Amino acid sequence: MRLQSKKNNGYLIVATQSKYYYQSAINLAESILDHFPDAKIALFTEQGLFEDIHIDLFDHINLETPSHCRGKLWALSRTPYINTMYIDADCEVMHEDISTVFKHTKGDITLTNIRPYSGAQVKFNNNTEEMVYHCGVMCYNSNTLTLEFMKDWWEEFKYQYEVEPWPYPDDESLRIWDQYTFWRLLRMDKHKGIKIGIFEDDARWNFVNNYKKDEAEGEIIIYHHTLDGDKVYAGSIKD
Repeated sequence: MRLQSKKNNGYLIVATQSKYYYQSAINLAESILDHFPDAKIALFTEQGLFEDIHIDLFDHINLETPSHCRGKLWALSRTPYINTMYIDADCEVMHEDISTVFKHTKGDITLTNIRPYSGAQVKFNNNTEEMVYHCGVMCYNSNTLTLEFMKDWWEEFKYQYEVEPWPYPDDESLRIWDQYTFWRLLRMDKHKGIKIGIFEDDARWNFVNNYKKDEAEGEIIIYHHTLDGDKVYAGSIKD
């Protein structure tokens, strides 16, 4: 691990299990710096993926991240920043407004809404509630309440992912969805104090590759690619 002085604001990227994810994470970091050269970026990855030639892209590097499909959840509570923007590794920054993101946050966790037409129709609570939040891009603070939420997100997801038999009233296909864990946590008394916000013109901040062109009113800041599953598998460090 390499850690310089703790900064108020920074960007967090996670890459685990696949060299393809790792290279995507490097591309993302470079795109942030292209549009915001003074950005502070933390990388959470595995020892077997990291390459020393990339060390200067980051001011914090953690090589102890679990090799897990949701390693990002482990990393969130370990941010070195007071205010953090987490961005999925398969994203690309396309606009200089990335430098202003912390002026646009609302509440403890600020994220974007899912467009139902863009992917799987996922419903919770006996099919009465649709998945609303897209957890691939988010800002959050480091107050005690928020960091406790992030820790529980990881622990609850691990349980959800591994538990047998499936203990929840909703369909077992939700096992792989960290958004389902997020939804469940927000309904726990322990986390009722968490304030959730949505970015204004939120598609600018997380424009998924199959969104309609008019979803964003302003110029796209973060474009969210979809990684080819075959390539990700082929790049697994477990192969």
